[in-house]
Amino acid sequence: MKISVTIPFEEPQATLRHYIERAWPEGSKSEISTIISTRKATVDGRPEGHSDRRLPAGATLEFEADESEASYELPDAVDLGRGEGWVVVEKSIGTVGHADHSDPMNHVLYLADLLGVDREEFFPLWDMPVNCGGPWPIAMSKADATRLREAIMKGEVKTTWTVVAPAPSIPRGEFKYNGFVVHYGTTRKEKGLAELQLNPDFAGAKAGDPLTSLLDLLARYEIPAVGDRERGGLIAEGGLRLHLTAIYGADFGHSWNAPNWWPGQLLAPEELEQQSETSLPEARRDHGIPSLTVSRKTLEVMADGHPWALADKETGGRDSIKQGTVVQLVSPQGQPGPYALLEHGKVAARYFTRDASLARSFTEEVTYRLNRAIARRRDLLKNTETTDVFRLVHAEADGLPGLEIERMGTLLRAVITGGAANRLKGIAYENILQHDPGALIIEAPHLRDVRQEKNLPQARVVKGNAYHVIPGDRTIGREHGLKYWLEPWEGIDVGFFADQRDNRKRLLETVKPGERWLNLFCHTGAFSVVLAHCGAEVVSVDLSKRYLDWLQENLELNDLDVSLNTNFAEDAREYVARSKGGYDGIIVDPPTAAQGSAGFWSVRKDYEKLLLECHALLNPGGVMLICRNDKQQKEPLRQFVEQTLKGKFERIEDAPAAADYPGLTGFPEGDAFDGVWVYTSP
Repeated sequence: MKISVTIPFEEPQATLRHYIERAWPEGSKSEISTIISTRKATVDGRPEGHSDRRLPAGATLEFEADESEASYELPDAVDLGRGEGWVVVEKSIGTVGHADHSDPMNHVLYLADLLGVDREEFFPLWDMPVNCGGPWPIAMSKADATRLREAIMKGEVKTTWTVVAPAPSIPRGEFKYNGFVVHYGTTRKEKGLAELQLNPDFAGAKAGDPLTSLLDLLARYEIPAVGDRERGGLIAEGGLRLHLTAIYGADFGHSWNAPNWWPGQLLAPEELEQQSETSLPEARRDHGIPSLTVSRKTLEVMADGHPWALADKETGGRDSIKQGTVVQLVSPQGQPGPYALLEHGKVAARYFTRDASLARSFTEEVTYRLNRAIARRRDLLKNTETTDVFRLVHAEADGLPGLEIERMGTLLRAVITGGAANRLKGIAYENILQHDPGALIIEAPHLRDVRQEKNLPQARVVKGNAYHVIPGDRTIGREHGLKYWLEPWEGIDVGFFADQRDNRKRLLETVKPGERWLNLFCHTGAFSVVLAHCGAEVVSVDLSKRYLDWLQENLELNDLDVSLNTNFAEDAREYVARSKGGYDGIIVDPPTAAQGSAGFWSVRKDYEKLLLECHALLNPGGVMLICRNDKQQKEPLRQFVEQTLKGKFERIEDAPAAADYPGLTGFPEGDAFDGVWVYTSP
């Protein structure tokens, strides 16, 4: 086995022996001494036999490591768990990782002797590389090995793994490869590396064993595990950084902590060395797909999870490339980045993938992501008789950048928030019609701030038969059995925020007849409808008389007693200032900024004072639902509320958006809103 590595820059530079030990952690001291003494190691092509020579940064170190002559240490018989027909042992780095029953000196078979098991009936569930350590399941017979391996690969027995690899562009998500899916989350990130927890579902895997399948998958996504020399992974002292950390199902139920294995200085395989300033090798430039130059800072921000490449002075020309085209982002220094969908505005491109094969099989990948988004809403789709207003596709969070699709009663309303959606939207629409041939899809553009436009954007029919609708007409949507008037054709505000569904359900389950509630910034009164349905007395406040008239129509649509609701068309701040209080609950869901009769409203400047005044209006034991729509606010809402109402509440609970509005870590622009429930003492 030939090992070739590039020497990194260090202070001070280390010796020849040190670098060979790091590049070949499973090699014994005698083997390494032999390589050096026989001058089988070369530095930049010249034989080197001085073990203490300090090697210069950038030099290429090469040597032959013959595994067939290795005299590996005997494995320890550390029993980590037992069950019917199996045992889990601790494999140490440097020990052979396969059982050769034809070799009486095979060291793995010594484990059988130490554990008191018949050698001939001792079969690992999978082979492990010599430089890999950690928990290793071994069966007590060939039949048990086949049975248990199949149970894992069919998904009947689940496993969890921990790996250290180059950081993926999105901190959490899923990989798919060779018929199986791996859900992952980042538990640590530092200097371009990440420790990931992997939860694979091997059901559907076409071939292979769990460990090999995971190593192949990571390499396919161009983030090979540290220590995986075979697939181009970075080399570090301590061996391969992929460990089994849990196995459960059937009679398995064991977990183990990942080792303290964060790598120190790394060695890059020579064939992956890049001519760039970064210490980690990036994906190679893909010359089969157009490239777009972006700043190195942009690539760093996207590596931390943000899916947008914002245009700046280093952004390359885009006019000659159609919006929605798949491009590979490249730094001015030539460092390749992810594949993205190009736009012509302030957002230069939106992240799509780091996998070149997925970028090339664009139609198939968009189809897969749409089907996945629909599958995530399966519970909502099963209950459209009671709730038929919800988000079917949530743009970047569903892997379909720039495209939002809402179910609105009998319509599907697509909103185009970026030119990136130009290419993928048609694929999405066609696949939706395959799920529901009778669907009617309308589309509305939302590429600019509507407040700066003279005319509101108009929706148009793009797919399906529109014989049963008249463009411009209102439609009726349902949520938890209650009905609401919707206006899907003009503008962006359809008169209903479905992301608050779970908070309205909470009111349905907790509000009692006779309670008094205040709904500030009430919009078209969806919360007020729920409260009136529960028999509560409601005061609804909004500056817009049009919205309050809409609220009255929603009450009448549900045959509710309109006398339970009292409307005030005024600035919420003015109403609160003159109110005498006595409320059992208050809902505060203001806009980020707006012009009011009491002056300009800013959630950043005015919210603290308003919340304190609202709290003073509550009865003992009262509750507040506090929401905030500020995409740029870094301080968490919960922390802000705790500081603002310090000592004035009993407990605070999160009030998040409904699950069909998922968020992405590091991407606040994609969040629906922040919300908390505040409960006061009786």
